Amino acid sequence: AVSPEMEDQLRNPSSTQRPPEHCQIMEYRHDFLNAFTHPLKRVGKIPFSVDGNGPPASGSSSIQVTSEEEEIFGSLVLRNVGVTGGTTTTRWYASEDDTITTGDIFLGEGELIPQIQPGDVVPVDSATENGFKASWAGLRYIGVIWSAVNRQNSSIDCKLDDGDRTVVGRVTTGCRCVDPLGGTGAVTCFNETRSCEASEECYSNDFALYGDWSAICRPKTR
Repeated sequence: AVSPEMEDQLRNPSSTQRPPEHCQIMEYRHDFLNAFTHPLKRVGKIPFSVDGNGPPASGSSSIQVTSEEEEIFGSLVLRNVGVTGGTTTTRWYASEDDTITTGDIFLGEGELIPQIQPGDVVPVDSATENGFKASWAGLRYIGVIWSAVNRQNSSIDCKLDDGDRTVVGRVTTGCRCVDPLGGTGAVTCFNETRSCEASEECYSNDFALYGDWSAICRPKTR
């Protein structure tokens, strides 16, 4: 949660005295001007928009992936509430919980943003061409850790307190039968193999959401 003091800085950057050499890159949490047609934080599936200008104006807080080949993007919006420009990089992760750390599954780096000027509100996406692919079974929280340095002096860090990371959405993978009605009951869930109960058979050719075993497992019919 954002403290009242930090929220005030987001709304009124000039209200807080800072040394003139500082930039402060923060998550932009509230679209006060209704400038965006999509959620500020989101996950979605690629392909990108037809005009090639990045992810489509879609996505949501939670999506389901039913193919190992589907590519995913994450997106958020950053704002510089400091008084000088900052150069920003992002690193994207998949976590078992809603606390993003560098020990989580590393998905990749986003593009370098060479300059976020004071007052700028900038959409930041995890990919400009190819997205990342799910390598896990079940639910993961997709998040980003950003780092930023002063444009004029790279030895000066630009983050405000510990506001350098956030969860942008959730991705749940699907599962399917290895050999429908083949007698094994085996279920593949991306990088995990499971099995229906001993008294059940795996019968469907379709993907099912991880954990929804009744959608692909049923009592044996033979």
